Amino acid sequence: MSEVSIPSGAVTLEGVLELPARPCGAVVFSHGSGSGRFSTRNRYVAGELRKSGVATLIPDLLTEAEDRDSDNRFAIPLRPERVCDALRFADPHAG
Repeated sequence: MSEVSIPSGAVTLEGVLELPARPCGAVVFSHGSGSGRFSTRNRYVAGELRKSGVATLIPDLLTEAEDRDSDNRFAIPLRPERVCDALRFADPHAG
């Protein structure tokens, strides 16, 4: 397990990147309502994916400060660009 920092506009998102020995693909989690890298459900699903050889990236789509305001957990305008930034982080050659 690797803790990672993902640049996203004016903020840095934290995440967890896990790579099996020979990844055959990758999944970047996109989630809402306060779910993130510490979610036991996300970690469980990521573990099952890795058993199949899939790399996983679970980013927190809100910063710690943003997450303290529960209204931000449903702030849809924040998410699309942050998901794209996480995708670019996972595959910097994808453009």
